[in-house]
Amino acid sequence: MEYIGDGAYVDIDGDCVILTTSNGVETTNRIVLEPQVLQTLMRYLNERIGSRLSLRDIPNDPSRGRLRDE
Repeated sequence: MEYIGDGAYVDIDGDCVILTTSNGVETTNRIVLEPQVLQTLMRYLNERIGSRLSLRDIPNDPSRGRLRDE
């Protein structure tokens, strides 16, 4: 599991992406995104903010989470 910022964590289990939130003591929410749902989310984000967001624009700042493949 990897901290990505704002109390959110991400993990991968098989072909699913798991997002969790924590209040500092315990996991408070857990969302499992199956591949089809993740693809839909990625398409939505690309359509809505794709021109304003690029992974290259996000600094590799450990205090805000980090990107593995930079």
